[in-house]
Amino acid sequence: MTKLSQLIYVFIFGCLLLGCTGSKNISTERIHPGLNVKTVINQYNENTSDFTTLAARIQVDYNDGHSSNRIAVNLRMKQDEIVWASASVLGFPVAKLLITPERVSYYESIDNTYFDGHFALLSEWLGVETNYPMVENLLLGNAVFELDPKTYELSTVENSYMIKPDKNTAESQHAIY
Repeated sequence: MTKLSQLIYVFIFGCLLLGCTGSKNISTERIHPGLNVKTVINQYNENTSDFTTLAARIQVDYNDGHSSNRIAVNLRMKQDEIVWASASVLGFPVAKLLITPERVSYYESIDNTYFDGHFALLSEWLGVETNYPMVENLLLGNAVFELDPKTYELSTVENSYMIKPDKNTAESQHAIY
């Protein structure tokens, strides 16, 4: 073996060794007690995701106290346009969901039920005004409501920041973690 080929092997081995590190926590930051609500909201806004399309495979563990299931969900999104999800158990499809800014549709194959309607009917069922941006933000883990530092207060819960409305009104029965 020539010195050049030995150097190439050492370089490749070094790259593999450095590239194969263990998983890391997404956030290792600690709570900073001196921060105010405006700083936390600004940091949150800087860290929200900005994408065109998203594809994810999600494992959901469901337990209602009597039975438990592991559900695999394929999720696809085109920001501000469409959300599509397909759920399966043990490789068998059990539900499909399609959400656009105008409509909500789903089909559940076990009981052979489906829904195809507008957000107004969904809002009526849930008792909360619902729209496409709200659903998209829920799926992405983003804040559902506009965060204005003047109307929220900051506290800490279990090593996390909690932003909640400073006035407890009927319109503001929500908290953002």
